[in-house]
Amino acid sequence: MNLLRNPILLFSFLLITVFVNGQVVKDLKYSVESSGSFSMGEQTPFWLLSNRQGLSSIEKNNAYLRIGLFRPYERRQDFTYAYGFDLATAAKYTSSFIVQQAYLDLHYQALVLSLGSKERWSEMENQQLSSGGLTYSGNARPIPQARIGFPEYVSVPYTNNWLKVRGHVAYGAFTDENWQKDFSVIGQRRTEHVLYHSKALFWKVGKERVAPFVYEGGLEMEAQFGGNAYSSSGKVDMPNRLTDFLRVFIPTGGDKKLTNRRANQYLW
Repeated sequence: MNLLRNPILLFSFLLITVFVNGQVVKDLKYSVESSGSFSMGEQTPFWLLSNRQGLSSIEKNNAYLRIGLFRPYERRQDFTYAYGFDLATAAKYTSSFIVQQAYLDLHYQALVLSLGSKERWSEMENQQLSSGGLTYSGNARPIPQARIGFPEYVSVPYTNNWLKVRGHVAYGAFTDENWQKDFSVIGQRRTEHVLYHSKALFWKVGKERVAPFVYEGGLEMEAQFGGNAYSSSGKVDMPNRLTDFLRVFIPTGGDKKLTNRRANQYLW
């Protein structure tokens, strides 16, 4: 392969992996990152793909150039905001131009409303010690969503800081239908325009500096619903009315208009 014919690969070959972080103005930060992967095998080694928030490629001899602009929120103010734009141009990826992050966070005290695509990690697992959680692993690109909740623990009133909680509720949409359509063969199962739902509640009992031990636990749920399902049997329109948003929030039975027979044609 001639690196001179591909400026992205050439730039990444010179830098391999470079992280540059800086501050433009007082409340604005930027980052520039370039990474390249070169292999004699048929595909990129596994551990060069993992825990990259989906910004990776299984094809050998790949590279990307990434630029980000971020404004973190100010902790000392009751109402503040934060935003971020994270773009990449790539070679030997599923897309040559990638919008990795584009989000706006509105903070009011401990409550946060987050809109857009933002890199997130599993709320209980340590991503540096494992391959991630089973439902939220950090191995796919961020899902655009509207998310509201308490990302950090807040004390429950009248508990004298012995009980703290955090959690969120989110609705979004998957954006991989074009990839599924290009990747799948005619008649193979695939979906498009599928919606996403997530919610979680975690609690912490005990004071770190007072109690001999602290108990931390919680529950989380991710689900997909709505959209269209395709298989060799044809197309199935999955329900996505307002009542279905409530059904997935409080898990109940499926829509009666979607019979089990038609659903199983896609699922199995």
